[in-house]
Amino acid sequence: MTEHLDSDGLDASDVEYYESDDTSANGCATCGAAIVDTYYEVNGRLICPTCQQNMAQSLQGGSRFIRFVSASFLGLVAAVIGAGIYFAVAALTGYEIGLVAIVVGLLVGGGVRIGARARGGWFYQTLAIVLTYFSIVATYVPTLFKASADQAMSDVANETRQIARIIVHHDDSISLDGNTVTLEDLKPPLEHLASVGGIVWYHREGIRDAGPSDAANAVGNTIEGVGLPYVVFVDDHFERPESTWAMATRGGPLAQAFILVLAFIFALAVPFLSLPASYMGLIIIGIALYSAWKINLRQHISIAGPYQL
Repeated sequence: MTEHLDSDGLDASDVEYYESDDTSANGCATCGAAIVDTYYEVNGRLICPTCQQNMAQSLQGGSRFIRFVSASFLGLVAAVIGAGIYFAVAALTGYEIGLVAIVVGLLVGGGVRIGARARGGWFYQTLAIVLTYFSIVATYVPTLFKASADQAMSDVANETRQIARIIVHHDDSISLDGNTVTLEDLKPPLEHLASVGGIVWYHREGIRDAGPSDAANAVGNTIEGVGLPYVVFVDDHFERPESTWAMATRGGPLAQAFILVLAFIFALAVPFLSLPASYMGLIIIGIALYSAWKINLRQHISIAGPYQL
């Protein structure tokens, strides 16, 4: 009897072979025990009936969903670690070393294989490839995010439309373009500014030290009430914006997350945008993806027997 089983129904990681020092002893390749009468063959290696029975029971069944979750989780963890290694190498050397991508492929492929209990096959190969590519392109996101922020703030700095500079001081006093005003005095010029399509540059003293005061909340509500966009600055000279995007402050963390998603989507295309100059980078990425794919190849295990010694 010969069984041809593949890793879709088997956990090949449970197959361990014991190399006997005495090759003439007809020892079981799994447990090393002497074979005295009946034996089986697993991919050409002799195993005893007990190991064959245990192997058949342990290598079949199991939950595919649990394997998928485990493979996805461990693969994702490996992808994060791989991206971290990339950033660490770049920080220590000052260079972006493309060969690190191959290490990422090996890490992610290994993580998926362990999580899938070495089942392999096209599904886990696809999962490994996707996670590897995501890990590699994720290293471009911080640069893209910063470039987008710099461009946005450059656009703001070069605005030709009218700008109102508002400061809320520690004592809750309010200044508009260098002149002290009350909250009631603030609304009419802001309404005019909104009518001509202006923008507000805003600074609150101690913005990093404490939460907004009542005066700061009132000014913010007034600015938003008249429908003006505004940019938050960390200094009262309006040179270093705290916001990384012109409208990110109004949207808060949700807007920041949206910008990061856009940066990641754009990062997916980065390896292809500078062709043909970046062909070597694509080759290295291809090797990394191949490494992750190869690690998760489906294993075919052939069990033949029983035979008499």
